[in-house]
Amino acid sequence: HSRLGDDLSDLAEFLKTGKSPKFESEKILGIWNIDVPATLAEERRRNLEMSARQIAALHTVLVPQIAAISLMFTPDSQVLLRKQNPNSAFPTPVGQGTWKKADNSYEVSLPGNKPDSVNVTPAEDGTLQFDRGGHILIFNKEM
Repeated sequence: HSRLGDDLSDLAEFLKTGKSPKFESEKILGIWNIDVPATLAEERRRNLEMSARQIAALHTVLVPQIAAISLMFTPDSQVLLRKQNPNSAFPTPVGQGTWKKADNSYEVSLPGNKPDSVNVTPAEDGTLQFDRGGHILIFNKEM
């Protein structure tokens, strides 16, 4: 019964403050939303030689693929890749995998991600860089 009481007090604290003492140390937990402008800026920073045509291709090819995606990391070590459905209030899961703590970072396994497994470290500024298909996607933590 005391464990349930601990969980209820943790839930009450989370609902009141947005912080969970029980899960506070797991910085990865929660919902991370794609930051398309930051992702495009990162692509340009990583590829200083990009031509105007290559930048335009990023906008026509990459942006539609990544627009409105989010990652949801759950306490049971699951990760969901979700895309906002314009016909629904709720995002549609488009991929599922797992995460595990690895020292100061997290190993995220998302089948079909290319690479299937990546190491990520949530930054102090509330951002997460996620390698997907050779692009570094920038996510912001939802508060």
